[in-house]
Amino acid sequence: MYKFELIERVKRSGYVALNYNEEMKKPNVTQEQIPLPNGNTIPVGAELFRMTEPMFDPSIIGKEINGVDKMINRSINQCEVEIRQELRKNIMLAGGNTMFKGMKERIDQKLSTSTSIEVSTLVSPDRHHGVWKGGSLYAAQSSLSDKMWTSNAEYQEFGPSIIYRERSVDADEGDE
Repeated sequence: MYKFELIERVKRSGYVALNYNEEMKKPNVTQEQIPLPNGNTIPVGAELFRMTEPMFDPSIIGKEINGVDKMINRSINQCEVEIRQELRKNIMLAGGNTMFKGMKERIDQKLSTSTSIEVSTLVSPDRHHGVWKGGSLYAAQSSLSDKMWTSNAEYQEFGPSIIYRERSVDADEGDE
């Protein structure tokens, strides 16, 4: 539990740099004292923005994938040309990592430099609960069948691999 608490405290202080390279060049990055559960503190500085940069440049942690801004662009560009402008004006950020200070601004900046179309990134103050809300709405649908659930007995019998079984819902199920 101690490590999890420490990570959460550091994450709450973290932020997304608008310009990572410029931020790295600053000679005196502000040191912040992160309180530990035992009452001591640890100083952190550049780590507060360096920890978020892999979301935009995964290569710095050895990953050969696109950053979040490029993924958003690619997703929009795979849609029909007629709706791309509307999509760029309605980008909704959701999930825990979008809570980092500066995330919306960095996404706006990155996406605006890749197009002449107006970009508008939307955020909800309770976006860290988005996955939970979506899951609860999905689970509340009366059209879901018992085939969609994994019982405790099934989990005990097959272990974690049970979640990979193929499941299907008949279109007419639950409408009777």
